[in-house]
Amino acid sequence: MGQTSTPPGPLTSAAADFERELARYEKIAAELSRNPVRSQKTLARTQKLLSESTECEQALGLRLRSLLEAMNGARDRQQQAMEQTLGAARALETRAVEFSTLIERVAALGVRARETSEPALEALSESKQGDQGGALIRSLEQLGDRMTTIIKDADQIARDADTGDWPEVARDVQSLKQQVIAAHGKLVQATSAASPRILS
Repeated sequence: MGQTSTPPGPLTSAAADFERELARYEKIAAELSRNPVRSQKTLARTQKLLSESTECEQALGLRLRSLLEAMNGARDRQQQAMEQTLGAARALETRAVEFSTLIERVAALGVRARETSEPALEALSESKQGDQGGALIRSLEQLGDRMTTIIKDADQIARDADTGDWPEVARDVQSLKQQVIAAHGKLVQATSAASPRILS
């Protein structure tokens, strides 16, 4: 199947019309300069050519005005495209800053989660090995409090990502949040299991 040709725009059409009329005018002028007037026939021919040249001059004036109008229209289209491009560039810059800020917050949250999960794993291991001292309980409670704060912060970042229409970031934060919630649940269970032994 052949491709459908795009119809010429106003500027192309106006320029083509002007070019055709100019070529016609040049042809008449060249013929006038080549044919000396030596008879009634050549006199009549020259008069006809001069009349045609006058018509061409008038037509060229009209074509030129149309061309100038088309050029002004093209300039307006160019200006509109420039404004749209500039707007897109500004929007991109704003979005890039938003994304960078969100990613920095997510990265910092991830660091905090790792810094909390590593000692939490150690505390859980100690709890399973039978270490039920008061210091361990306090450590478990403190780690649980830190995880609770991380979960709240993850919620806020996820809300900001949703509001800013960053679905991938929101999903990543929710995934991290679920990991922290799972670890927090184990801490709560370990703390509850250890506390009665301390009191008994």
